[in-house]
Amino acid sequence: MENFQNIPRNDITKLYGAIRSELNNLSVQDIRNTAAAAGIDVTRILSQSETSGRAGSRAEIMPSVDHLFGELNEESQITALCIMAERLVKNSSSLAEDVQLILGKHGYQYIDEAFVPVGVFDKREESFLPSNSASGIAQAHSRLISGDYSGAITSACGAVDNLMQAIYDAPAKSQRLKKQYISINKAVFS
Repeated sequence: MENFQNIPRNDITKLYGAIRSELNNLSVQDIRNTAAAAGIDVTRILSQSETSGRAGSRAEIMPSVDHLFGELNEESQITALCIMAERLVKNSSSLAEDVQLILGKHGYQYIDEAFVPVGVFDKREESFLPSNSASGIAQAHSRLISGDYSGAITSACGAVDNLMQAIYDAPAKSQRLKKQYISINKAVFS
């Protein structure tokens, strides 16, 4: 997962708090599994309940998850946040909505394995774009932030090409749009 993004330290803290609030909606075992997938050493999470053979409670394990997340370096924290967000979003559509809502209140969205500032790409615009164009725009932004300029240009061009192809393929579009697509495609990709 190549998702090192240049997210300011205070935003990492805010993003973790937002993701953490939604982790609390999971079962204790799912919290542990999500933390483990994110690279957090869950073998270091011990609770009073575990000594008597039970799984522990959220109130017992979340402070340990917080502490262990805080021990990760910045790049590992961003990777962990992306993995946790991905697992939360894939868990259920209502949880995905809640994750996007809380992230939006902090100025971010989680799109295509990256945290994207709301001002760059508004999730509401996605309904007007083919899904591969929307994810291409998000990927281009993510690559731009991480300093991969060539990758950013490639992703942006791919997003435009996908959009133009969708216009070209739409049955109700006129011949004029098809001709424009061909000329733009030649100009950009020739």
